[in-house]
Amino acid sequence: MKFPRKTILFVLFIIYFWTGISLADTIQLTNGDKISGRIIRLSEGNMILETDYAGTISLLWDKVSGVVSDAPVQVVLNDKTSLYGNLQPASKGKMKLALGKIVETLSFDLAQVQAINPETPDNKGTKLSGTINVGMSKTSGNTETQAHHIDARIVARTENNRYTAGVEYNKAKDTGKLVEEDYLGMPNMTTF
Repeated sequence: MKFPRKTILFVLFIIYFWTGISLADTIQLTNGDKISGRIIRLSEGNMILETDYAGTISLLWDKVSGVVSDAPVQVVLNDKTSLYGNLQPASKGKMKLALGKIVETLSFDLAQVQAINPETPDNKGTKLSGTINVGMSKTSGNTETQAHHIDARIVARTENNRYTAGVEYNKAKDTGKLVEEDYLGMPNMTTF
């Protein structure tokens, strides 16, 4: 059973990035300890971190000397400036935020940080969910057929709206001849 190399590479690429490779944020403490987990938020002087080994833990912000994130976070400074990006390694007591391609990084003191991933005032922020499906089949004998199907859907839900976007791709060959190849995009917005 031989699948086209491009199809196999595409499927592996999708699986690699969709499964949320086991990455972790890292918190460096002033005593030198490092704690790995997922940053939930920083508010009122407490850093909330979700760990695999201890569940949700709270750390005093003044005991933190560095933060690195694998996923983008929202950082709010004392002057109410709100920034969004990945936290990168920085010198002790500093924070370095990668914002994007135009402004590569911003560096500032940890003491300037008021919040990370702050809760929305109504505690009902945007909830994201999604799915991805990949299917392939091949039959051989008197006829040679191949079929490939990929679809993905993401849903963003707020208190008043639901935004849905989906894509679908189908391709089929019979005895080496292309018999089907189609794409479909599905945007939708629902207001409550």
